Amino acid sequence: MRWIRASSFLLAGLATLLAGCATLRTAQCTSRGGEPWYEFESPHFRLRSNADFERALSTANELEKYRRALLATWGEQFDPPGQLDVIGLSNRDQLSEFVDTRVAAYLTLLPGGWQAVMALDYPFHSPSEAQLHELAHYLSHYVLLRQPKWLSEGLATYLQTATVKDSPSEVILGQPHRASLEQVRQRGWLSLQQLWTWSEDVSAPSRSALYASSWLWFHYLTDEHHARFVDLQNRLSSAEDPLSAWDAAFNGVSSDVLERGLREYLDEGRFAVRIFAATTEAPRIIFRRMDDAEIHATRARLFLTARRTLSAADRRDLILSEIVEALGHDPRNESARILQAELASTRRERLAIAQQLVNSSAGSSASWSLFARSLDQDENPRPDLEQLLRRAASASVNDAAVLSQLATYYVKHGAAWKGLDSALRAVRLAPWQAGSVDTYAAILARVGNCDLAVSAQKRAMGLLGESASEELRVQYQKRLAEYAQRCRRESR
Repeated sequence: MRWIRASSFLLAGLATLLAGCATLRTAQCTSRGGEPWYEFESPHFRLRSNADFERALSTANELEKYRRALLATWGEQFDPPGQLDVIGLSNRDQLSEFVDTRVAAYLTLLPGGWQAVMALDYPFHSPSEAQLHELAHYLSHYVLLRQPKWLSEGLATYLQTATVKDSPSEVILGQPHRASLEQVRQRGWLSLQQLWTWSEDVSAPSRSALYASSWLWFHYLTDEHHARFVDLQNRLSSAEDPLSAWDAAFNGVSSDVLERGLREYLDEGRFAVRIFAATTEAPRIIFRRMDDAEIHATRARLFLTARRTLSAADRRDLILSEIVEALGHDPRNESARILQAELASTRRERLAIAQQLVNSSAGSSASWSLFARSLDQDENPRPDLEQLLRRAASASVNDAAVLSQLATYYVKHGAAWKGLDSALRAVRLAPWQAGSVDTYAAILARVGNCDLAVSAQKRAMGLLGESASEELRVQYQKRLAEYAQRCRRESR
């Protein structure tokens, strides 16, 4: 093995449908014999867990430590804003209530941000590989705005082998992932052409081959084609089309050359292990014991994002039954009321619940976030809309959707400069959201920075997913042409 000390290398610059306490389940509420649940809040995480208190507290600390360690791969200055919501169940048996058998941990993007779900039965002071895998996915969304599946999973599998040492303080990356190495050595590996066509609709054996091959290709390209691989990732960080970015970064390098190189790399075991200096500090963590209403609201969120084969109707029934249980314990429980609003059948009902929440809990960021998103769907013009959006943005400083909504208001009302700070904050919080980047581009154009507006609008277009309508694509393209024309006029 080659040992390389470096400062950064990835980027050049940077159960049953009847819910409730009375039914059999694995993660029960406290009043019916379940373990106590606690919420731990640190600078970058909010962990809700029914695991043993010491284990849950250790997890909160380890998440902060490993977050800092993984970020070092993109450079010491990279430190994305915001908090990740984490639900940590005591063990994998409890997790199985919400996932199919092959899922050990998962990450979901919700209206208010990302949520990770995981089991906490792992050795103390060493997060499980599944937890690090999802943490890597979460952090990479701030860097790689376009991610082909093979690169996304290869990166996450590469980073899940991270080890943090306290004396000396350092991070070790690149140690071979044993299961993946065994897979590719015994059963061979897939070509890049096969990986580019990765589909979610694959059997378990094929999935195993896809993950193992993605890890191998990521390791090989990082070690043996470093400059080109960095170029590819920089292009993806600008939301370029992945295949076009690959063609540009690996121009002149044939697939035959790459595959011969990969075969030699694997046969010789040339897996570079990298050591990074690490700076870790004990985070400030506050905690509170959760009541039964909060536990049921948390279970409702688990069913909302469950990676279990469920029909839409069954999923909705499970969520609603947990909401009923939560409100039975505490009719004013904010978390349950917010979920109730999210499932409301009409806009009027949703807005009414949101209005009640901000009236009763004026300082809550979650309630103001819901209220602002409900206003966005309100068909009736409101003379106090600016004031309400400003209040919501002030309360929800880490909610990209609310900040972008305020910025959009100023664009529509001819005061774009007032929305610049909110728009920039929204893009930093959620650089993967096309709408936020589109709004930011519009503000840049109106304050006279057409070059940056063109760059931002190109990024917004790249971020549009496959589900985006043709009408929306045309609108984005029209705005790009407008900004480009403005730049040409100003350059004369």
